[in-house]
Amino acid sequence: MGVRPEHVSITGEHQGTPRPGTLQLQATVTACAYTGGSYSISCELPDAQAPWVLEHHARLDPGTRVQVTVAEERLIRIT
Repeated sequence: MGVRPEHVSITGEHQGTPRPGTLQLQATVTACAYTGGSYSISCELPDAQAPWVLEHHARLDPGTRVQVTVAEERLIRIT
């Protein structure tokens, strides 16, 4: 499965019960780079084969635990 970065939101760890139709996954920030107006955040997720690279409005330090949220309808099946 895949998802476009702009369809994923990053929040603090454990933000409560997800809304129906959304996935909430725990992740750890591995890198953060300013890209001019936003930050490119690399996150490791359990069972993911590669880091997720997402956009975020604020700087996050490597090692920070976050929650990523995505609507199930935004998931793309990659075969």
